[in-house]
Amino acid sequence: MKAQDARDVARGDSLLEQAKALQKKAQDLLTKAELAGDLRTALQGVREAKGCLELMAKLHETAFLLARLDRLEQQMLGGQK
Repeated sequence: MKAQDARDVARGDSLLEQAKALQKKAQDLLTKAELAGDLRTALQGVREAKGCLELMAKLHETAFLLARLDRLEQQMLGGQK
């Protein structure tokens, strides 16, 4: 793995961790709004939590595709030797 690839993987891991932390915060605030009976804020919390899940899905999909691309490149390079 090249140095740039390692940095990209680390950055991807960091983004995923940040998205997970954001999801937890959104879920915590949603719970507080629900307990307070603040349905409008709770609904906004649901939207935010949904956005976090969508972001995490995109990050996972990107990581999967990059890993697949790396495997294909390795197969192609292996066939050129």
